Amino acid sequence: QRAAGELASLLWTLAHEMTLEEFGLVESKVFTSVFRLVHDYSNPTGRIAGLVAVHALLSAPSADEERKSIKFANTLSQALRTAGGDFELLSLISTALGKMARKSANVDFVESEITRALEWLRADRSERRLAACLALREFAVHAPTTFRSKTSQQIIGSGSSN
Repeated sequence: QRAAGELASLLWTLAHEMTLEEFGLVESKVFTSVFRLVHDYSNPTGRIAGLVAVHALLSAPSADEERKSIKFANTLSQALRTAGGDFELLSLISTALGKMARKSANVDFVESEITRALEWLRADRSERRLAACLALREFAVHAPTTFRSKTSQQIIGSGSSN
């Protein structure tokens, strides 16, 4: 966690000392390295380190915030789908998703993740249900309006069939 925090601090410093173009190149290399760790399924420790770095980098400045949000959302969504039943990974991913939801201007992303989590609650696979519960908890805390809206729609939509 300390190294991830230092990485985020470095990006803050570089954002103020470099041109936007130069900073964008450095940022891209950092993100590529971090995402490579997150997606390295053969290295659980590396995945955890990558997720801790993602969490720290969520609050770091960016040369292109919208692009950063899309990249991080895609990375976290993919990581959630591939985490299996690893509670530590699922917890880190869900926490990062919650942090993204809190500061996200992209309500569509949050809504789609809530919808998927609600679908996963009905899944036969217990690791999917665990992932859904952890993600929904974070969305309820960090995006309560969107959470309430989506869960109310789901409950009303499925409630009439009982």
